[in-house]
Amino acid sequence: LLSLDGGDSQSTDASYSALMTAGVHTLTFRANDGKGTSYAAYVVTLTVTPVQIEGVYQLATKEDLFWFRDTVNGGQYALNAAMTEDIDLADTGDWVRIAINSNNYSSRAYSGTFDGQNHTIKNLNLKNTSSSGKYLALFERVLENGKICNLKLENVQIAGNQYVAAFVA
Repeated sequence: LLSLDGGDSQSTDASYSALMTAGVHTLTFRANDGKGTSYAAYVVTLTVTPVQIEGVYQLATKEDLFWFRDTVNGGQYALNAAMTEDIDLADTGDWVRIAINSNNYSSRAYSGTFDGQNHTIKNLNLKNTSSSGKYLALFERVLENGKICNLKLENVQIAGNQYVAAFVA
């Protein structure tokens, strides 16, 4: 029996295929000993990344954009990315900023190139009305050598206290 990301189990004798978006996925399977008397359970964690062409990650889905954000926020501030499709963030909740920098360190700012290739990010929600509601934008911090270009935003909702913008706070 196989299950991907906690979904319904599927019975299979030999192979299983699934189209997976960027992110971390868990594959759980149970195998018998061939006699049907003994079973062993296995869990495999798979990390799927967007396609990379000449050092530039190709972002086509909201999952690709989430992967990019989480990877940059994890410390890889110089990643380069290009959007290949419009991305709709409707029904995804409040956006967690790219290059989040709670301690104001310039070393934790984005320094790569993000090329929207004239695509649009739609329905971006940025909300933090608490006293810590500062630096709200798609990207929190970008260094002088960082570049965000050819990107359109549509239907952006922002609610914050200080340093609020659509692209870079």
